[in-house]
Amino acid sequence: MKTQNKDSTVNIRVDNYSKNLIDQAASLLGQSRSFFILEAAKRYAEKITLDQNNFHLDQDAWEKFNSSLEMPPEENLNLRKLMKSKIKWT
Repeated sequence: MKTQNKDSTVNIRVDNYSKNLIDQAASLLGQSRSFFILEAAKRYAEKITLDQNNFHLDQDAWEKFNSSLEMPPEENLNLRKLMKSKIKWT
């Protein structure tokens, strides 16, 4: 893995219980507090991001979804009119 320059900082305030819990978990893994927090935060951020981009369907739902994608779009006269209109700010 390529080493990246660390030119940004993130500061957080935590209560003693949270700090001690994080320190204990990091110590069990042989990691620094900073590394442990960063890795945990990145994993959670990736999960949230993927949850927004990926979805899972059962076979029946997938077939319905896929068939709707293959159907031609319905005529939208308002959209057609909008696309033919002149741009007002040019």
